[in-house]
Amino acid sequence: MIMRTNAKRVIVTALFAAAVGLGPAVPALADVADGYTPPSVQEENVPTNPGAIEPMANTSDEPYAFRMGANGTYATPGRAKQDASSTYVKVTTISQACRLYVDGGTSSNGPWYNQTCYASTGKSGGYANATRVGQWRIRQNVYENGFRWARLSAWANNGTTYIAGEWSPDSYGSYTAINGG
Repeated sequence: MIMRTNAKRVIVTALFAAAVGLGPAVPALADVADGYTPPSVQEENVPTNPGAIEPMANTSDEPYAFRMGANGTYATPGRAKQDASSTYVKVTTISQACRLYVDGGTSSNGPWYNQTCYASTGKSGGYANATRVGQWRIRQNVYENGFRWARLSAWANNGTTYIAGEWSPDSYGSYTAINGG
């Protein structure tokens, strides 16, 4: 009878751990039944905002460098977009303000469609103003509109421009959005 009660507690604990996203902690669950709380279940390890978008895997930064003549455009290769988070962009060098875009595609080679959000409406078709160095986010609707590939592109709308830094299709953390149009 005691064994059966402990087994039930272990099963219920395992189901709870899976439901809140703590992953498979099966070896430690036997200890939970005896009153031990494994480190993965400690309060500081439990998500505090269960409705938040959790980043998937594509938050690794890759370098970009765009040298564009007046009214020129440039784009990175496509990368997998794995969640609905904003795109991260770090500007380390910029010679003149330009517009950045996040395009969504159906494959790593496109076709590409501007998914950058308008600041006022949140709808696709806008742009982001890159004016100075820093770390930023670009709000876009790539994932929400069913695209699974993204690329960063730019337009030298203010004349000859050089802009360089790093970017990732998905992001985590808090950065100021630079969507302006």
